[in-house]
Amino acid sequence: MTTRLRRLPVGLVTGIVALAGYGLVLGGFTQGLAWWWYPVWLGMAALAGWLVSTYVTPEGGLNRGCSQCSQVAIVAVPVSIALLAHGSLTAAVVSFAVLGFGLVQRILSPNACEIPGAR
Repeated sequence: MTTRLRRLPVGLVTGIVALAGYGLVLGGFTQGLAWWWYPVWLGMAALAGWLVSTYVTPEGGLNRGCSQCSQVAIVAVPVSIALLAHGSLTAAVVSFAVLGFGLVQRILSPNACEIPGAR
């Protein structure tokens, strides 16, 4: 089975859990939201699922990668949730940026870590 096929179920399950979590934070289950919150909600869940799926190795095990970059990625999800709780468009953009930065760091960390002695 290829890496993508091993990562896909992890990413999907995490995305669904993140969708529920972000929905609770945004209040999407209990109140109406502005139209632009729905793409933000779905996008954040997709990014969170993709981020967590990077921790799966081709063999199906756990891939830590660079310890420093992994810490940045792990912190990105709760920070993005906290930012979304403020409920503004600016907070949503910053939240996307934080989660996107964590994802990029995580994707690049197995091959090219710039932090000396972090491996």
